[in-house]
Amino acid sequence: MTNNLTIKVNEVMDYLYADELYALPKCPPARAKPTKMIAWRWTFSPHTDKCFSPVAVLDPKRVLTGSDSTKCSCWALSMFESQNAAVARMQELDSLIPNFKPTKGDHVSQVNLTEIDGVATPPDARGHFDFHPCKSFDLKSNSKVIGPIP
Repeated sequence: MTNNLTIKVNEVMDYLYADELYALPKCPPARAKPTKMIAWRWTFSPHTDKCFSPVAVLDPKRVLTGSDSTKCSCWALSMFESQNAAVARMQELDSLIPNFKPTKGDHVSQVNLTEIDGVATPPDARGHFDFHPCKSFDLKSNSKVIGPIP
């Protein structure tokens, strides 16, 4: 017997920053799905709370402008599908924006994600994706600094 019951992920997940996410239409977006993967994130070594805070917390002015999808993205954590993608994007942005690496993270960390930890958007052409974590997901204990970003 086949069960045709569809469960909406947004109704099941207990997101970190849920009030802010649900105040925006379609946030997290429908294309964001639970995933099991090793992700990569810019961090500092050792890890600080700043390493796992979204842009909306670190720079609240960014949430005041832009589309609803951009605002939603500000409440997510930026991640990459590979270490190479994370390093390449940091090097690119650091060459264009003064003091980018010292403010965003000078190391790359591996983050273990499972289907119950939150939802991730599909990676873009640069390997970047947004990750909306659940309240129960402990990013620090599921992350490990791999090394400095050259």
